[in-house]
Amino acid sequence: GPLDRLLLSELAHDDLTLAVRVALNEALYLRREPLRREPPAGLALLLDSGVRLWGVPRVLGTAAALALIAGTRPGTTVRAWRACASRLEPIQLLHRDSLIQHLAALETTAHVGAQLPAFADALADPDAAPAQAIVITHHDALEDPEFRRALAAAGPAIGFVATVTREGAFELHATPCSSRPP
Repeated sequence: GPLDRLLLSELAHDDLTLAVRVALNEALYLRREPLRREPPAGLALLLDSGVRLWGVPRVLGTAAALALIAGTRPGTTVRAWRACASRLEPIQLLHRDSLIQHLAALETTAHVGAQLPAFADALADPDAAPAQAIVITHHDALEDPEFRRALAAAGPAIGFVATVTREGAFELHATPCSSRPP
């Protein structure tokens, strides 16, 4: 590396040791960090409330949503919806009453595929900040061919699918979902 980028601790060695470390490529240099890509300004979550997420999986899916919210930077806009049979219902996961209503709601759908177009439309709202979109559902729903078709039809607006199981397993899949590991 360039000598002007040597760590100060390398200059503490005597001249002979320094020359040997540089010659053997053992010297430590300062390296500039690459510029980080800034994440989108918001987070958009669609939580499945269908039959596969009744009971313990619902609590685990909600916990995953709360963990995703906790991992955001301060000031990040967070929008969350619960999938209903015919529409999306906005929920405030950080408010107790709304959280309890979400945990108590029971839907009989097998997956959120029917609500994905409405979720993509909500993401395309010109008044809202750009958001990283994540669908949280059961692992078995991700294996459902009908859900896969609906996810593919939703297009690139949905960036990730997070899955949970009754046993507590969590996986985050980038879309489009393929045979690659999560």
